[in-house]
Order: sequence, then C-alpha cells, then structure tokens
Amino acid sequence: MSTTNQINLSTDRFAVNFNPNTHIAEVILNRPKRMNTMDKAFFSEFLKIIRALDENKEVFVILIKSTPIDQCPHFSAGLDLKSITSDLMPSDDSSTELSPAVSNLKLSAIIYEMQQAFRALEKTNKPVIAAVNGMCIGGAIDLITACDIRYCTKDSMFSIKETRVGITADLGTLNRIHRIVGRGFAREMAFTGDDFGAARAHHFGLVNQVFDTQKEMFDAAQKLALSIASNSPLVVQATKHVMNYAEEHSIDDGLDYVRLWNSAFLKSEDLTEAFMAFMEKRKPKFQNRL
Repeated sequence: MSTTNQINLSTDRFAVNFNPNTHIAEVILNRPKRMNTMDKAFFSEFLKIIRALDENKEVFVILIKSTPIDQCPHFSAGLDLKSITSDLMPSDDSSTELSPAVSNLKLSAIIYEMQQAFRALEKTNKPVIAAVNGMCIGGAIDLITACDIRYCTKDSMFSIKETRVGITADLGTLNRIHRIVGRGFAREMAFTGDDFGAARAHHFGLVNQVFDTQKEMFDAAQKLALSIASNSPLVVQATKHVMNYAEEHSIDDGLDYVRLWNSAFLKSEDLTEAFMAFMEKRKPKFQNRL
C-alpha cells in the first residue's frame, strides 16, 4: 500500500500528482502527441494507478484531466484504433494463425482487461471528478461516465464514436450513460454516433458545469475537490458507497442498507471530531479512522 511519501505512479501515458496537504490526487492524461488516445498499455497503467490511489488512505479525492491546452487541445480522442487493431489482427505467419474460436477468446480477454480499468474507476471509494476540454469521444466517454462528477469547457465535443466505426461500445458507456442523461438522449447518442457540444451535455446532465476556458475549469474543479476533501473521508466514501448501492436496488433496500451501515460505522473518531469542531467553531481535523 502506498503512503503519502511514496506516491510515484506517473507513467509514459499519465502524470500523477499528489498534494498531501489537500489530499487531492491528479491523474493527467499525458499522451498529447496522440491526442491522449488509449492504446492497450493505457488501460493496464490506468488500472494500476486507480487501484493504488484507492488503497492510499491519504488520498481523499481524485481529479482526472488532460495536459494544458497548449500541449494538447483535447481531453481524449478515444481508442487508439491503429494500436488496438494491430493487437487483434492475425499474424502474417500462417504457422501461428489462430482458429476462429481461439481468436474470439483472445478478443474477449482483451476487452475484459480494458473494461477492468474503468470498472475500477467506477468502484473506487474515492470521489472522482473529470475535467474535460476539446474532444471527448469513444473510449473517453467510457472513462468520464465512470466518474462521479464532470466539468467541461464550452469548446468540448462529445460522441459515442464507436457506432460510426462499426463497433458496439463495450467499455461501459452503454451500461452507464442512460443513468446520467436519461434513456432518450442516451439512445440518440448511441444510435447516431453524432457529435454534440457542451450546451447539450449540460442540458442533459452529462456535465455539471461549463466553463469558458480550461484554466477556469481546472480552478473550479480544484475548488470542488478541496470542498469535498474538507469533509470526513470516511463519511464521503460511505456516502458514495451507499449512493452506488441505491442505484442498483429499491428505495426500501437502500434505506435498510444505510440504516445498517450507520448502525455499524456512525460512531467514529471523525464524528466526534466533527461535533467538537462545530462546538468550538474551528475547522475539523479528521483522522480517517473509525
């Protein structure tokens, strides 16, 4: 498990910054010359980063964004199709040619590995904020729909582009987006593969707010992350867990679940500290302990 002084997760495709004073970890898509496209290594690296941040008790909030706009004007152009398809194409060497059944199993395994990256993002205990600018298409939609909160700039462009290139989106978009934007708009997006801008994204709830510039968006996302991180991490993470449970169950089941949860975990050191801080009119100093 990582500790505050041991977070060193940056790779060729990601820069990871952690501030131990704010407890905010930034995961920066860092493949600007390829418009932050996603090759096979992207998914394995991303999975390791998210799992490490999830396990680190000093990380309270995760912020996902792209490099500064002068390095790359886009959040992500989605899958690196040239790289991904090269992994799937049969070899020119006939001696290593796979049977259709084996080839299909190989493809299934590759898709499964890629899915795990965004499943880990969705399942992490930490609140996740996505800050989007420019293109956010294909696999990038899979990524942001696995986040809890999304901001974007007014020049952002969104698309479930897989439909246009003859692929059924298979990394999570079709399973998550209807819960965010509603059934009708989700199907319009998925059936057409059309581009749509920040205004429609905001109208249908895909993003929480729209900003004029990348800097304004980054500043707002940082402010939001600070606000979340100022609360008890135990309570914030429990709240996310309970809300995720509620999405999959009935209201009655959800009420029973949160009742049992609070019965087991409500009496924590953080609760005592929050009460004392309120009475003493000071900021609480949470220890992230039950």
